Amino acid sequence: MTTHIIPLEHISIFNGSRVTNVVDPDTGKKRTHGLGAVGDPITPYLDHRAEGYYLEIFPGSAAPVVHEIDLRGPRLASGKFPSKRVPWSALGADDIDPFADWKN
Repeated sequence: MTTHIIPLEHISIFNGSRVTNVVDPDTGKKRTHGLGAVGDPITPYLDHRAEGYYLEIFPGSAAPVVHEIDLRGPRLASGKFPSKRVPWSALGADDIDPFADWKN
């Protein structure tokens, strides 16, 4: 089994929990991964060798977009809950700063 690296494109916050979805490179199926609670280190949740891949947070403009999902709001016409984009700091993941070395 080949170990793949999958860059995270987005992270969602649901009631204080961080979650992401990725496409499994071996099966092509969407998988959901918990990334811990807001405020916890995020690094331990990036190692998914049992599935044959690692999750990676790319720096700078390639960093994942973060959305906070409003589970109390009325569903949109699409059936999804409303969300708003929030800054990286909303994750409370002090162990990774994808913007630390990024320059304009």
